[in-house]
Formats: sequence, C-alpha cells, structure tokens
Amino acid sequence: MTLVATENGRILGHILFSGLPIEVDGGVLRAAALAPLAVLPERQGQGIGTALEFVPGCLDGVAGTVRYAQAFGLDNDIS
Repeated sequence: MTLVATENGRILGHILFSGLPIEVDGGVLRAAALAPLAVLPERQGQGIGTALEFVPGCLDGVAGTVRYAQAFGLDNDIS
C-alpha cells in the first residue's frame, strides 16, 4: 500500500507498506513492513511522516521497541 501526503497538489511525503507474513505458532500473522518513508526536508518535523505512518485503521500495533510504540499510543504486545 502506498500513501501520499499532498497540499495544493504538491507531494509533501510518501510511505510504502509491503506485506510481511510472519509465521507464529503454526499460523500466519499478517503484518506490514514500512519502508521507505520520506517527507520534504522543509516540511519535516510537522507531523506529516507520523500522519502517514499511523493512518487510522491501518495499524493495530507495531513491532519495534516498547518506547516507540508507546510514543504513538499503540499496543506494544507484539513488540
């Protein structure tokens, strides 16, 4: 899945999620790998990357550090 942030027809940021099946206890957990994520240098630090990364309804949790998950209010059970 590809998401693009725009303003007045200008692309400000882009993110790509790729399917990433993870085998767990004989089943498969559907996950997504996030990369790349890019925001125009002059628009960084304004929440555009975070908005792209955490579009409501797209992610239930995050695999990574507990601190990272908690910073965005996400479930860190799979961290």
